[in-house]
Amino acid sequence: MMTVAHYILKILALFSKKEKVLFAALFCLLFIQALMQMFCLGAIPAFVLLLTKPDMILSHPLVTSFFDSIKVPNESRLFVSCCLLFTLFLVKNIFHCLTFYAQEYLKNALVVKLQHNVFSAYMNAPYEFHLHKNSSEVLRNIRTETFLIVTQVINNFFRISLQCFIILLIFIMLLVINPLITSTVLLALGLFSIVFLKTVQKKMHHYGLKSQRHDRGMIKSITQGLGIIKEAKILKCENYFVSNLKEHSKHYAKSERFRNFIGQTTAPALELVAIAGMLIIMGVFLAINSNMSLLLPTLVLFGVSTIKLKNCLGEAINCFGNLRYSLVSVDPIYADLKKLDRLPFSAPKKPNNESPYIICFSERIALKNVCFSYSGSNKDVLKGLTLEIKKGQCVAFVGPTGAGKTTILDIILGLLIPTKGMVEVDGIDIHKNIVGWTHLMAYVPQNIYLLDDTIRHNVALGVNNSDIDKAQLQKVIGLAQLGDFISDLKFGMETQIGEHGLKLSGGQRQRIGIARALYSNPKILVLDEATAALDNITENLIINGLETTRNDITTIMVAHRLSTVRNCNVIYYVEDGVLLDSGSYDNLYEQNSRFREMAQVNQKEQ
Repeated sequence: MMTVAHYILKILALFSKKEKVLFAALFCLLFIQALMQMFCLGAIPAFVLLLTKPDMILSHPLVTSFFDSIKVPNESRLFVSCCLLFTLFLVKNIFHCLTFYAQEYLKNALVVKLQHNVFSAYMNAPYEFHLHKNSSEVLRNIRTETFLIVTQVINNFFRISLQCFIILLIFIMLLVINPLITSTVLLALGLFSIVFLKTVQKKMHHYGLKSQRHDRGMIKSITQGLGIIKEAKILKCENYFVSNLKEHSKHYAKSERFRNFIGQTTAPALELVAIAGMLIIMGVFLAINSNMSLLLPTLVLFGVSTIKLKNCLGEAINCFGNLRYSLVSVDPIYADLKKLDRLPFSAPKKPNNESPYIICFSERIALKNVCFSYSGSNKDVLKGLTLEIKKGQCVAFVGPTGAGKTTILDIILGLLIPTKGMVEVDGIDIHKNIVGWTHLMAYVPQNIYLLDDTIRHNVALGVNNSDIDKAQLQKVIGLAQLGDFISDLKFGMETQIGEHGLKLSGGQRQRIGIARALYSNPKILVLDEATAALDNITENLIINGLETTRNDITTIMVAHRLSTVRNCNVIYYVEDGVLLDSGSYDNLYEQNSRFREMAQVNQKEQ
């Protein structure tokens, strides 16, 4: 099991040097706050003695010389002493409030910063990373784990530090006054704390892991249930997702119940130890000296100190329990950021894909002996693919399901890196300047993800309202055959389309996706079954519209409906990751029996 010290190192790795300096500054403030607590605690018996035997305090040489130096008359010294004591407590409480505000300010700033860093890391992660990552786990890490790291781990660590500072300083003060009794109290409270923590810490870690696992399960049940609501209603399997959520929720609640129970049992146990300690202290003092008036200030000091120690120790134990319970939140965040090389202390790899120059695509795209296999798999999805796509051409990849067509598109898009071979544009490896390469691209998938926003913002994706090019917007609306549809809407392009575009038909969603791709004025347009949801007439209109842009846009597509690719310059027939044939539609129909069979099946379906 990893120690708390290892987790502290991991947490520090999540933050920059500036934030570590702020941590150190906050520690200094907490230590000063602990010092003030000790001085105020020590002032209480002095105040008791000032009320019961004022002459003993006021006649002390140090007190007399202090009042003489500020010229306070004898008759006013008692009043001034009370005012000074009140001022001490006032300053202590003001400083406490300011320190608490600083701690809360830092805590909230760290939540924002950590969530931003983690989300940014995920958004900029390689595409293959997301292929192996469950979205509910990503959502949990961004929303829940980052919050817990700051509010439960870091915040509890600071609270433990404050309580430890106070306990340490109180014991130092008491040791100076009476070493024997203080050592006895220290031993009793120390033994209790060690036994208690040893008993619960393994359980807290275990339940923390369970809580994390079932929190992910709850998110997964909810997102999957709502995401598949239509099919769930038809298949009458709504209760499958509801029962899954209930099961995860039950285990999550059990973990939380144990954590809360431990938190509530600490105080009563410590109270018994504290009362027993106070009675022992009183008995020892009375046995040593029977003059109660002389013993009263010391008894008050030890009594108040015992109560304060009980409260501080209870707070520290509770915070440590919560800390142990929540430390598991650090692991997934640290592991992912380390994997993505996004930890501030790590020397980042200098990516060769951040070159400032713009790629000039003037001749051809070439795939040279491209092989690819997904991580964790020994099977090659693509096997020695070599081909060329000239600028201005419209090319298509066809073949049976599972042939590797979409993987080819992902390789060309630069989302996946070939395990062997390379993709070149005008003789330059695209991965030497992947940012410049993707600036040339636009992509339309089969399943369009639409924002719960207006048509305007779904087409001009990621563009601020004031920066939207209205002329370009109108142009792509026409090319995507959306003009008539939008003109019939009451609010036109300002129409809200609902989550995932549920208020639209499949064809309308597809056309918005095509318009979105064209809005960025790409040099290369990649279509992955982008017209599959369209009727034949609309598809022909869109394909004809794209034909008019052929001199400006190189189009690369995958389609099962072969009528879509009939006018392509070159069609590549792929099967089992191997390029078996290429040519025009008519050439392949004549020379390739498998392509001809596919075409004949397509013709019958139409």
